[in-house]
Amino acid sequence: MTQSLKKKLLAIGGVGLAAAAIAFGLGFDRAAAGAIAGSLVGMFNCYLLHAAASQKSEGDQPKALAVNLFLRSLMRMGISMIALLVALRFGVEFLIGALAGILSETATYTGDAVRLMLKRWR
Repeated sequence: MTQSLKKKLLAIGGVGLAAAAIAFGLGFDRAAAGAIAGSLVGMFNCYLLHAAASQKSEGDQPKALAVNLFLRSLMRMGISMIALLVALRFGVEFLIGALAGILSETATYTGDAVRLMLKRWR
């Protein structure tokens, strides 16, 4: 596991824990549990994409890498949809928390994009 992946997974976990702390502080215990569970799904999805992007394809063909990334993205979407369907079994509050946890991955990507834009403007 590379250093950048470790940092990304820690960031996703941190955003998920922050969402859980906010939900818990507002009195939504099930949403807090859902946020923690969802952030674990987000971390797994991040790992899947990172593993596909860092993998060497046969002959280093860009087309093979693009197809692999596309298939992994579809698999990540399926995992997220299944996780949300399972979360629904625990109630709407848990579902909303799980959605917030899964989106913690997206929040870290947005943070990376903002940092990159600010770095270019300087």
